[in-house]
Amino acid sequence: MESLSVAELEQMLDHRRAELTALTTRRVKLASELAECDARIGQLEGTRSGARKGGKVALRKKPGGGRGRKQPALKKIIVEVLQKSKKPLSVDEIVDRVQATGYKSSSDEFRKVAYLNLFHLKKDGEIEHDPSTKLYSVKSA
Repeated sequence: MESLSVAELEQMLDHRRAELTALTTRRVKLASELAECDARIGQLEGTRSGARKGGKVALRKKPGGGRGRKQPALKKIIVEVLQKSKKPLSVDEIVDRVQATGYKSSSDEFRKVAYLNLFHLKKDGEIEHDPSTKLYSVKSA
């Protein structure tokens, strides 16, 4: 094995420290770029943080105000739709009329959500369901 002087060893050590500093700086820069990339991917996909599995990305506040006033519960809107109707309605008719009120849902299967609410309203005695016609109406007083 070669014998190195103290000056040569210190020079090698300084070189390694400089390389370590450069690599650490590069890693921080790349991590920052990756976080920005993940956040943008999240925006395009519609996720909150854009974080991928194992990754951490800080949440950014979206510009603009909130969405405003909270919309009424779906059950309440369904009952109002049935009260305004002069005849019993099918699930599809109820769904169409609820959406016509401007009700917003993020569900891909809104019909199923509406049906579940109809089921609970029927169970609670607020509405009636005629199994032969499959139509719903407000419970008569």
